Amino acid sequence: MVRTEARPLLLRPMLAVCERLRTSMRLLILVVVLVVPGALATAMYSVVRGNQIDFSMAEREGADAVRPMLLALADTVAGEEPDLAAVRRVATDQPGLGLAKVSRAMPELGDGSPARRLEVAGSLAAMITEAGNSSNLILDPDLDSFYVMDAQVVQLPKALMAAMSAANPAPGDSVQARLAARAVMAGNLASAADALGSDLDTAARSTELTGLKDRLDQVQSLQDEAASLAQTITTALASPSSADPAALGAAARVAVAPLYQALVDLLDSRIRTFNGERRLVLGAAIGGFLLAGWFAIAAVRGTTHDVRRTVRAVTAIAEGISGSGRCRTGATNWATSAAPSPSPEIDCSSRTTRSGPPRPLASSTSGQASSTSDRSRCSSASAPRTSSTSRPE
Repeated sequence: MVRTEARPLLLRPMLAVCERLRTSMRLLILVVVLVVPGALATAMYSVVRGNQIDFSMAEREGADAVRPMLLALADTVAGEEPDLAAVRRVATDQPGLGLAKVSRAMPELGDGSPARRLEVAGSLAAMITEAGNSSNLILDPDLDSFYVMDAQVVQLPKALMAAMSAANPAPGDSVQARLAARAVMAGNLASAADALGSDLDTAARSTELTGLKDRLDQVQSLQDEAASLAQTITTALASPSSADPAALGAAARVAVAPLYQALVDLLDSRIRTFNGERRLVLGAAIGGFLLAGWFAIAAVRGTTHDVRRTVRAVTAIAEGISGSGRCRTGATNWATSAAPSPSPEIDCSSRTTRSGPPRPLASSTSGQASSTSDRSRCSSASAPRTSSTSRPE
């Protein structure tokens, strides 16, 4: 009785499947099972990286949209003519930012009075905030670009709005209320100045972009002007005179360009890095998949070819053995049924055949018969010859 080897319990389902498949099909299934998870992981990586690139591209568009708004806000505070037409073009050219409604509500400069400028500045600050929210700028994930963004999207408008408010009479029906309002303006200016300095220092420490610190140093004058104006307001809280924000507005206009360029360079660097990493990973993955497919085809073909050669060799060996047996049997039968050939010359002294090649003996019986026949023939040859007729006495 043949004993079968016990199969591991965990392998029984797979063994049952493999037994029903050819070797080439097993290899093909193995390659597919290994390649599919890799392809899925590569596709998911490409999707995630693509989303990050799209996120950064939206930030880039937001930075382009915020720049003319900041320039218009700085000109408004500095007492110059702001380019409101450029701001409205941004709202029209980039409808995805959702600035159309705020743009339509933005008032004209009119007579250019401080009150009118305060209204325009408030509308521009609202547009900047909306652009930062809708373009993902406010959600920037990197330390350096986040703090550069915060300086121009949050702190710079905050300082300019506080300065423009200080150029108008403090609201309130009582002296105490007006003093409180001016104290709030001074506090907003001071906190914006401190936040600007903190943002620039943090961005400079956290960045890998060469020369960023030198470019951000150009914004130092803006921080100084904001701190100076806050000190002026605090010193003269009880004075009914309004503060002059022109110097702060001019410093803000100068600071817009380096802040914008620093943010754009950081975003562009991030986008290039993401694109390079994605191309590298996709190239390696696609190359690996092609190599795996190439190897799989070669392995399947080689295995199939080897199996076919083995089958042909075994078949040829089996047919050769069977054919040789048939030929020997047929030759023996033919020798038995054929007419006897002329007897060869016998050397009776040595009992060996002198002529003709030795023939294989069909069996021991035929060999013994042949030996007996040879001995009898030798005996006949050595016996004295007698006459066929007897001589009469």
